[in-house]
Formats: sequence, structure tokens, C-alpha cells
Amino acid sequence: MGDGSEGFVCWCAWRIGEEGQRQEICGQQKILAKRYGTRPVLFRPPYGRYGDSTQAAAIKCGVRAIVMWREAMQIKNMQYGEPDKRLRPGDIILAHFRGPAELKGKTMTQMFTNLLKRVREQGFAVARLEDYIQIR
Repeated sequence: MGDGSEGFVCWCAWRIGEEGQRQEICGQQKILAKRYGTRPVLFRPPYGRYGDSTQAAAIKCGVRAIVMWREAMQIKNMQYGEPDKRLRPGDIILAHFRGPAELKGKTMTQMFTNLLKRVREQGFAVARLEDYIQIR
């Protein structure tokens, strides 16, 4: 479902250059390793924007793959990447975990329940990325 590696503070890759990106990515990797005992090997670039310098910086920080998404979880529904508003096999859903001020009276449990409902309605199930991609 998630890679856990997006920076806690979103940065504009196209403005800070490769070294700045390396510092951001490696810094977050250190924080996550301390908190969870392991460094993520998947990276989701903020806003889905990245280029050669982001990829080079991520590799220097131990990232093995950059992950992109097609759909995004919303409070009551999903934002789809295609006009027909349908999931496709292998789709990755971006799930931002929001605080109470951003949930418009809902809880994260309600939000995630709505996501699972939409996924099941279309005949799919939620799975871990690590179970479907091979990282060497």
C-alpha cells in the first residue's frame, strides 16, 4: 500500500538539485530506520515529480525503485487516473494519512474503510507492494 519514504516535509525536487535531494532522501531514510528499524527501499517522489537527479540521489540513499501511482484515496471516494473511474489490475493507490483537521469530521478508520469498500466493489483486494515486486 505505501512505501513510507516520502519526506515528512514535501520538497520541490526541481528547485533543490541532486545534492539537496540526496540530503532530503537520506535524511528521511535515517529517521525511518531509527523509528522502524529498517530503511525503505521504495521511494515515492513528492507530487510524482522526479527526474534524473532525483533518481541519482535516491540510488545514493539505498532506494531500489521509484513508485508511482494512478489513483489517490480521498475521504469518501477515490480520485481516479482514468476518466472511466475504474481500477485496473496492478493499480497503486496513493494513501495520504491525514490528521483530524483535514478529515472533515471523519476518522482515518472511516476513510480507510471507504477505500476498502471501493476496492472490493470493483472486485479487487488491497495488497502489499513488497508481495508483488522483486527488489534486488
